[in-house]
Amino acid sequence: MPFTSCCLLITSIQTVADNLRKALATTIKVNARPLTATEWSELLESNGFKVLSIKVAPMGLLQPKQMIEDEGPLGIEDYV
Repeated sequence: MPFTSCCLLITSIQTVADNLRKALATTIKVNARPLTATEWSELLESNGFKVLSIKVAPMGLLQPKQMIEDEGPLGIEDYV
């Protein structure tokens, strides 16, 4: 991949990540800043960890089932 294509791809991924962070912060009304898999790896490695593998899964933060598991049945009343 030519250098310019690589830079455009990285910029595009960063733009998508930034847009997702803004949408999440607006939706849950906190300034949440979830990291990308690459950002997690860099953070961990910069603090002495060795990343052996990376696995990703959909974020269920705003799914009703996940909210009940995280907050409890009474805790989600503020969100309804």
